[in-house]
Amino acid sequence: MYQYLPSKKFLYTVGAIVFAVLIVVTVGFLDDRKKAVVMKDEVSAKQNSMKEFLAIDTDLDGLKDWEESLWKTDPKVADTDQDGTDDWEEVKTNRDPLEKNSATVGQTPSDKIDQAIIDENKRTIEEFQKLNPTDQLSRLFFSQYVDAKNSAGGASINAQTKEDIISNALLNMSTSTEYRFTTFDIRITDKNNSESVKIYINTFGEIVYKYSANAGKELLYLSQIMTGQDNGAGRDLLSRSAYEYTQIVTDMLKLEVPRDLSFEHVQIINYFHNMKRGVEGMKVLESDPLTALVLIELYKNSALGLFAEIQKITDYAAKIGVSFTKNEPGYLITNYK
Repeated sequence: MYQYLPSKKFLYTVGAIVFAVLIVVTVGFLDDRKKAVVMKDEVSAKQNSMKEFLAIDTDLDGLKDWEESLWKTDPKVADTDQDGTDDWEEVKTNRDPLEKNSATVGQTPSDKIDQAIIDENKRTIEEFQKLNPTDQLSRLFFSQYVDAKNSAGGASINAQTKEDIISNALLNMSTSTEYRFTTFDIRITDKNNSESVKIYINTFGEIVYKYSANAGKELLYLSQIMTGQDNGAGRDLLSRSAYEYTQIVTDMLKLEVPRDLSFEHVQIINYFHNMKRGVEGMKVLESDPLTALVLIELYKNSALGLFAEIQKITDYAAKIGVSFTKNEPGYLITNYK
């Protein structure tokens, strides 16, 4: 009997290689643009999304940290020019947050900004927000790198400072598991007897077998793409894998599930859904490697979550005396290692 899902050993070995190589690819991608020189070896499991990173406001003045880089204000000081007005308030009213206002109350502020500069900064912000996460992060790296170098008087900054600049962003970048489906989306039966459970597991096995041509082989395809051994077919194979995961989800939603296994079933559907998201991320490796990086992690974590739920189903089947021969589809599920 062949394995039609990625094995744990396969995920840990090939996945580790892919993850390591992808970090190297990402560093190269950023280095080509002169925007970063160091990449942290590991990405914390507690990372937040890029959207959250872009919303960070360290000094709580209303101006995001990345916007502070644009205006060259201090992200740790709410009022950079110490004139009594916070940076965001000055930017909002078209005043220069770096020039101290010398006008008295009732007079026109002496730090008003030329309208042409205001328009240019707005265009820069709009263009930045249209970039993909990799390019956004690259620009942030470059800006902070230059600021740090200027602060050092033009001298080379040490490795720790470089790493801090990059890890500050990477530790806030992740794609979390999306629990799109709930028990309200599946067909549940109150039949929890051995016959119903056996039918359920056999049908589950049939679905996996039906869509097993590419699903489960994604990390292998990805490693071949990254090493140039795919003969140009890698991305097409990834697209087929994504399609197969979509079909698995569709068929699993139609499957009648014993109530005692309903929670495990819906979790399995969500994990398959997220593995499909991970495969889609693999396809953007060259154009957006940071997105690919976090989505590959999502794929791996979802696959491991899938193993855990399948084991619960296997344990339940054994508990009520349900077993399968090697010729039955359910054997694929209950003997999955």
